[in-house]
Amino acid sequence: QHPYSCDLELQFASPKHAQVAADALAVDQEMSPKSVSRTFTTDGCTMKLHVEAADARFLRLTMLSFFDMSAVVVKTLQEFGGEQEGGAATR
Repeated sequence: QHPYSCDLELQFASPKHAQVAADALAVDQEMSPKSVSRTFTTDGCTMKLHVEAADARFLRLTMLSFFDMSAVVVKTLQEFGGEQEGGAATR
């Protein structure tokens, strides 16, 4: 249990896109697994991320990395996902 945390939700066009995104993003291992933990879950069209970190710097770096990688996933799903309305929006 770490003292700093963040919860984020991304809304996708379909439950399949949400699961593909969660699976793709969960593959990357943390550089400091003792200092940061990430949990990805899906609920219908929503992908949920819960991050806990030992300090604010680790939380910030983890979230910045997540935003960079999720942008690539969203663009890929929009281009190749096969849904009429691709994309994601944060809540």
